[in-house]
Amino acid sequence: MLGRFLSNRRPFVVCAIAAMLAACHATSHATSEAVTIVPSGNHSGVYEVRRGVASVCNVYGTLGPPSYLVSDMGKPGAPVPDSSDVTTLHKMLRYVHSATLRYAFLGNEFIVYDAVNGPYSMEVPYAVLNERSCNAMYAPVDRPDALSASTGCWG
Repeated sequence: MLGRFLSNRRPFVVCAIAAMLAACHATSHATSEAVTIVPSGNHSGVYEVRRGVASVCNVYGTLGPPSYLVSDMGKPGAPVPDSSDVTTLHKMLRYVHSATLRYAFLGNEFIVYDAVNGPYSMEVPYAVLNERSCNAMYAPVDRPDALSASTGCWG
């Protein structure tokens, strides 16, 4: 009798098991995509939003492009630049040894900067290390989608 009961309900049992597995997958996926909001010092309108390995600057509700630690390159969720940019980065890493080295894509442009004051500093813009000009700066809070220029060469 029990065998006949289960055989009549087999499609239901299979669907229930599939639904439970899908719910577990959705829960684990949602957990890995969790967003963390970190206030940036005394500036109440500026926040660092972390999503996986990416950091995004939220300035009064406007999101800038994501940036990533160079040490996270190749990890799930971190984009890998094209081969010429990776070659340039490897050449830089021979001379620059910093745990705060970050990279971002501004449109199609790959930039590398040393975020010594955190990913989204309000204090000073960061020098772009892989730019041809010696005065290219990246200010993630003031101009998140563009580079600016300082009046003289840095370093």
